[in-house]
This record gives sequence, structure tokens and C-alpha cells, in this order.
Amino acid sequence: MGALRIIASINVSSVEPEVKDFERALGFEFKQEGYPIGKLAVKMSNSIKDPLKLVRRSKAVVGIWGKENYNNSPLENAWVPFRVALERMGFTDKQIEEIGEYEIDSSITTKTLF
Repeated sequence: MGALRIIASINVSSVEPEVKDFERALGFEFKQEGYPIGKLAVKMSNSIKDPLKLVRRSKAVVGIWGKENYNNSPLENAWVPFRVALERMGFTDKQIEEIGEYEIDSSITTKTLF
């Protein structure tokens, strides 16, 4: 029960994605190789065990890909696997909703990321 309390106490609004998080999220587009983005997102989200890293990566994913189906395919939705991973780790609905509302700051540009 202690771990769930710690996760519930994380102020997700203060956690910002790092350059590496944006690079990984952008990598979905280039690593498709016939696989839906969702499958890649499932693999990545399941591999993250650090709660803060999961928040950072989730924000990067939703900031770049949004919460909608990419290419109008439910198999190509990068947000859903991260939402499921956040739920499984014990984040509250309110925290997940806040993470899902993340938008990339207009000051972040491709030049900043690369």
C-alpha cells in the first residue's frame, strides 16, 4: 500500500518530459516496420518501471501523437498503452487525466529536440 500512496502523491504537473522522452516518442513514426504504433507503445510502456519516467514518457507521447487514433486506426493509438500502464502502476484517474492533457509548449521546436 505504501507504493500506491507514494505514486498518488506525485505532482504530475511538475514533471516535464526530457529530450530523450520526445526522441523516443518521435521514434514510433520511424520504427513502424509494418507494426502499428500502438504495438510499439505497448512494448515501451510495459518496459518502464520508474513512475517519474513513465509520466515523462507519457507526456511526450500525448504531446506528440495526441490521444486520437493515428491514421484513423485503433491499432495506431500511442496514448492508450501509456494510459493503461499508468493505471496499472497506481496513478489516480485525476493524475492520468492531467497527464493526458499535456501539450507541447510552443517554445519547443524540432531544433530544440535535435
